[in-house]
Order: sequence, then C-alpha cells, then structure tokens
Amino acid sequence: TYTGAGITQSMPIDEAITQARTAELRAVGLDPKLASGHAALAAIMLHYDYDYAGVEQELIAARAADDRYSRIWHTFGLLRGYQNRTDEAFNYLGRARELQPMTLLYTYSYGSLLYQRRRYQEAIEYVRPLLASQPRFDQARGVLIRALVEMGDIKGALEQLPLRYAEVPMLSDAGLVYAHAGRRDDALRELERLKRRETEGYGMSYEIAIVHAALGQIDEACAALRHAPDDHSQTLGWLRLDPRMDPLRKEACYAE
Repeated sequence: TYTGAGITQSMPIDEAITQARTAELRAVGLDPKLASGHAALAAIMLHYDYDYAGVEQELIAARAADDRYSRIWHTFGLLRGYQNRTDEAFNYLGRARELQPMTLLYTYSYGSLLYQRRRYQEAIEYVRPLLASQPRFDQARGVLIRALVEMGDIKGALEQLPLRYAEVPMLSDAGLVYAHAGRRDDALRELERLKRRETEGYGMSYEIAIVHAALGQIDEACAALRHAPDDHSQTLGWLRLDPRMDPLRKEACYAE
C-alpha cells in the first residue's frame, strides 16, 4: 500500500518508500518464504532503487515460494520492459492477467507496453473499449492520449484531456499535448505545475524532461533528465523505449 501511495503521488515518494521498505523487510524477516514479501521488495527495487539485479533475485525467490502469485509476473513484465526485452515482458504481463484477469493495473501495464513498443494503433484499439467500461481509469486514458499524439491526432488527444478524473498523478500528458498543439503558453503552465509537485517530493523530473523535449528546449530537458534518478521519478524505467525521449536520444544526457 505504501509503495502504491508513492507511485500514485498520494504520498511523497521518499516517505512512502521508507515506510514500505520497513514493512516488507519485517515481513520477509518473519517468513523468508513469503512470496508477497519478496515481490513487494522487488517492486521497491524496481521503482525506487533501479536495482534490476536485486529485482531479479527477489522475484526468483518469490516465484520459488508461490508461482501463482500474480504480482510476481506483473513486476517481472515491467522489469523486462525496462530492459527492452519486450517479448518476455508481454508474456509475463499476460501471465499476470491470466491469474488475475480483473486487476486493472495489469490491463493498464499491457496497454502501456503496446505504446512503448510503438504499436500505437493496437494500443488505441486496446484501451478504447476499456475506457468505455471504466471511464475513470485515468492510467488507460493516459495511454490513449500518448498514442494519439504519436499518431498525429492532436485534436483527439486534446479532447481526451478534460475526461481525466483525478488531479494526481500529474504526469506530462497535458504538457505533451499542448506542446504538439502549438499551445506553448499552456505547455509552460503545465511545466510550472509539474515543478511545484517536484519540490513537494513527488519525483517529477522525468515528466518535466518530456515536456521540455516536446517544446524543443533540449538543454532544460537534459537538466531535468539528469535529475530524474535522484528524485526517483516513477516513469524513468521506460527510458530505453519511451517515444517521448526521441528528441534526446543523441544527447549526452540520454547516454548518461
């Protein structure tokens, strides 16, 4: 719960992960064969520590304890996606969905991977019926917005922005759309909002970099990207695949 609170910006990320790690280490200390405990530690290492080798070890331990615990396969899928091993990622996310077909998080992650693999039309076709039945599912709407931008349907992306339900997590979607729509002032206002969230400890540097890059502000984008590991930006793991990073691929900050 604490890890999720940090990822969804219900709590500052450092505070949330400190609480989560304490609970999870206690759980594994009480029962070293607790699959959910190892899987929870793996999630912290993936989203906060960027310790992919440690993630792998914890997931292997969790799988040995109970290979039908669906979170194992979801986290394995994200890990493989972050490593650009996307065929495995699709398989693992599919396994998680087989075990828990009603879990919306797994459905979202599958759609997000379609987007990251630049299968934009498939991503759009995948999330539209989902949003028809779950109109408040903002994560899926974010996938739709990003895919529409990449398909060049900026008008369609703009129409999706006011349909979002929650104020958090405040990601870069609005700033990205406004930048591509030529609404520079609106994009800059979104940047200021993201920066306020960053000062409050919510790990927004990667999202800030995306908007700067979309505006053609390469130096500012690089400065934000360099800071993303330090503020534990929750979307940094997609760096290798993320289409929104294309303006920075040839820059030194991206290689770093």
